Amino acid sequence: MSNVLAAVDLSSVADAVIREAESFARALNARLTLLHVATPNQEEFVGYEAGPPAAVKSLADRFRHEFAELEQRVTAIRADGLEADSLLVAGPTVETILAEADRLDARLI
Repeated sequence: MSNVLAAVDLSSVADAVIREAESFARALNARLTLLHVATPNQEEFVGYEAGPPAAVKSLADRFRHEFAELEQRVTAIRADGLEADSLLVAGPTVETILAEADRLDARLI
């Protein structure tokens, strides 16, 4: 089965992006994968070493919340009869999207 990858930032625009991606996935008889690239903001970024426990916990809490929001959207898509998955990956946005598209052999981003 082919794959359509929708990169979403969980903003108010994400719903429109997801609706369009669903339409493409249905037209292509493809699985839809929602990808959110999680990036720490300046206050949370602690480099490659473990940071202060409060910063690490804050970042982990935010990532858990973002994944839960992503999963809610995937659950709704599945309920509508379309095969769908969610991915939350940390990294530089563009490079991560392209790497995941390649890994998934996405037919459309």
